Amino acid sequence: MNKILHKTIIFTKTPINGFFRYKDIFQIYPANFKNMPKSNLQQHHPTVLEYWLSDDDKIDLQSEDYIWKELSSNTATILTKQDKILSLLTVFTNHIFFRYNDLTGSWGLPLKYDNPGEEMLSWSTKWIMPDFYWPEMIGIFQNTEFSNPIVPEIKFIEVSR
Repeated sequence: MNKILHKTIIFTKTPINGFFRYKDIFQIYPANFKNMPKSNLQQHHPTVLEYWLSDDDKIDLQSEDYIWKELSSNTATILTKQDKILSLLTVFTNHIFFRYNDLTGSWGLPLKYDNPGEEMLSWSTKWIMPDFYWPEMIGIFQNTEFSNPIVPEIKFIEVSR
């Protein structure tokens, strides 16, 4: 069975301070990389989600156009797996985990820094896309095995009946 490791940025409403690995299925940890965008004003806290996709996860969508079928099937497979993990994490933890769903964009005011003061009065709104990216991200996110985060482990608490 083929397995491919996927690594992406998800978000939490409150920051997580450690890593959690569930078996050999997925792990999460706070995103804290060199040159990564950060803000003291942020209310969406970047978190890394690493998870395996296997042939069993594949969603096969029907289309006569091979390229469209492959693209839409791959996207559906990836996003469905992410959503399942995020839903479980939200249910079983004190955090709200999410990814940006509406990628159509919106009008917004890009904050160039945390405390712009009166300079902000000279800024204009821009069409912005909800995304989280920085140039070094591509190299950092090319793993073939789970990362070894340098943060404390969040222990799974067994609940007895």
